[in-house]
Amino acid sequence: KEPWYSIRTQIRTVVIGEGVTGIGSYAFSGCSKLTSVTISDTVTKISWYAFYDSNALETIVLPDSVTSMEPYVFYSCDSLRYVDTGKVEGWIEFYAFAECSALEELVITDERHRLVHNALGQLPEAMREAVHLIYFEDFSYEDAARVMKKNRKQVDNLLYRAKKELRIILGKDGERIL
Repeated sequence: KEPWYSIRTQIRTVVIGEGVTGIGSYAFSGCSKLTSVTISDTVTKISWYAFYDSNALETIVLPDSVTSMEPYVFYSCDSLRYVDTGKVEGWIEFYAFAECSALEELVITDERHRLVHNALGQLPEAMREAVHLIYFEDFSYEDAARVMKKNRKQVDNLLYRAKKELRIILGKDGERIL
């Protein structure tokens, strides 16, 4: 647990200073009064559940230095309304903003990421899960099959159909991206 864990419900402002390169898993989870986060441009990675259940957080602007955001970073941030991902070059995991019920605008500057992110959201759950496990979590087909409670051939079929659907959803851009 972080040194501030016992006072997490009193924290209103967080400043991630110069020299810090990552925000760890659960670092600011449960900071129920957190309204302001400033992240220095030395941060490159934000880990699982870093701001989980920080219910007062309404806006987040990520510096261009962030190249990786793991799943569920802002999970269940009920007041989060606006996110600007800056020029994130790495991948923003699909579930990074899961259960953010108030999210009105997610600005993903990189056009390719924005297109793929939106297209993935249109796939049926099983296809989306297969794509996520294989391409974003680097699972083997066998491991993905085990997690999904399917056989390898079923996972292979889901991926084939998902790529086909993504090409349709993305249109001409899909040929270039996929």
